[in-house]
Amino acid sequence: MAAYFKLAAGKYDRENVVRIINKPVRYVKRAMITQPFSFEALRCSYEDNQNMLEIINDMQFDIKMLAKLTPYAAVNYILKGIGYEDYIEEEITAKRLNREEVYGKLEELKQSLRKYTDIKQWLIYIHEQSEEQKHQSYNKYNNHDRKKTNKSDAAQHDAINIYTMHGCKGLEFKAVFITDVCEGIIPYNKALLDSQIEEERRLMYVAMTRAKEKLYLVYPKKRYGQDTAMSRFISEASV
Repeated sequence: MAAYFKLAAGKYDRENVVRIINKPVRYVKRAMITQPFSFEALRCSYEDNQNMLEIINDMQFDIKMLAKLTPYAAVNYILKGIGYEDYIEEEITAKRLNREEVYGKLEELKQSLRKYTDIKQWLIYIHEQSEEQKHQSYNKYNNHDRKKTNKSDAAQHDAINIYTMHGCKGLEFKAVFITDVCEGIIPYNKALLDSQIEEERRLMYVAMTRAKEKLYLVYPKKRYGQDTAMSRFISEASV
């Protein structure tokens, strides 16, 4: 959803357009999205398709509308006016997500936006948060590295080694077990933005690729008496 805000702020990078072009479905092919992106170029790609031209015009109108709104009003417009809520419902059904949890996260996001008067102000805050998160991750990794004077030797011992996803970077094992691979844990339920989900996805990839021969992904059917859903990263990895 953050990509909608970036476009509204004038950041017409191809990456931002790709993230939202079919959320909800607009039937626009990725190959038609140029770098740098422009609506005029996209219209030229579909100049013989009146239906697609109308869809593209509507999308451009929506982006311009978002630029005029406060972040709180904008997120409601994205959900209701643009139809992002329909996309969310499809994701909930397809990935068997917990509806209350998903909409709970959305409500948290909406409430956090109330204190911002314009989209650019919120994007600056998000950028600062993202940089801080990267800095914290870097420090955690370095602290762990200092405590382990010789990780490569430890990996060769005939024993079980327990690592965080950050801490296992650079290591390899014959067999790797990753536990709690369920929604709410991986990705963490506080990861609301696309950039945060992408960071969680990157860490999962790091952990999975530590296995040389066997990889075991384990998730519980229930946590604290509540049903859980398998992490979306498992289906994305096609394992």
